[in-house]
Amino acid sequence: MILDKRFYIFILINAIIPLFTPFTKLSNYTRPVIYSFIFILIIYFLLDFLKSKKWRCIIKNIIVLFCMIVGFIDLFCIVNFNTPISPNIFDTILATQENEIKNFLRFYLQIPTNIILIIVYIGICVAFFLIKKDFILTINKKFVGIFLALAIIVLSILAIKDYVKNEINQFHTLEKLVQSINITNIFYSIITSIVQTKKYQNYMKNIESNLKNPKTYLLQNHATIPNIVIIIGESASKDFMHIYGYDLENTPHLDKAQAKVGGGGYLYLKMSSAQKPIPNKFSKLS
Repeated sequence: MILDKRFYIFILINAIIPLFTPFTKLSNYTRPVIYSFIFILIIYFLLDFLKSKKWRCIIKNIIVLFCMIVGFIDLFCIVNFNTPISPNIFDTILATQENEIKNFLRFYLQIPTNIILIIVYIGICVAFFLIKKDFILTINKKFVGIFLALAIIVLSILAIKDYVKNEINQFHTLEKLVQSINITNIFYSIITSIVQTKKYQNYMKNIESNLKNPKTYLLQNHATIPNIVIIIGESASKDFMHIYGYDLENTPHLDKAQAKVGGGGYLYLKMSSAQKPIPNKFSKLS
């Protein structure tokens, strides 16, 4: 079984990304190296059963090229948003209009730092394929098979342990495995964000249907619900609202409404984080 330069570059790209990610723990450096090594070793092990050398080469090139493309997207997101590809990124994309996305990309692709990043990254990738010299390492296929079998057994034990004992996240090990390899992480992020978005849409449909039939909703729930006004503000903080003690009178209508109910009657709920504004808002409304 032969390992070539494509094998090493795959691991290298997955290892480099965490180095640029801010606030990264030590485990986030080691995990991508280990998991990407096991993943690409499995690919090479399976491809070794393929008799056609031409097809083996084509498949390896496709995998490495895709890894390079995803690696660039990761770096682009890190440079501009301090985070690699994640479900949060795709949550934002799905919640953004097409014209806004185009304007967004047009703006960011004009930033000098991003232009330099694109040129340098493309140059490195092109050089990789143009350089004919290879770094071939021949290893025993049986040894690789035994190693991969042991690795799969260990990962399976960890996954089963999570499923049995971890009540919060039963698929913690599997998620970390998928997220540590860039070409699997992008699919994981897309699928997760789509599932979450559909869930939020269903939440809103339920709320909308309840609002259309408020009497039926009240009877079904056997509850007496007072009139509640929900105000959702973007980039709002109670520290800068007059109704909560800020000096500047910038909430006159809320002040009047509060006076009518004799004071009180307001609850400020800080429910949206910087990274997950959309899911948090939907979950609080559900």
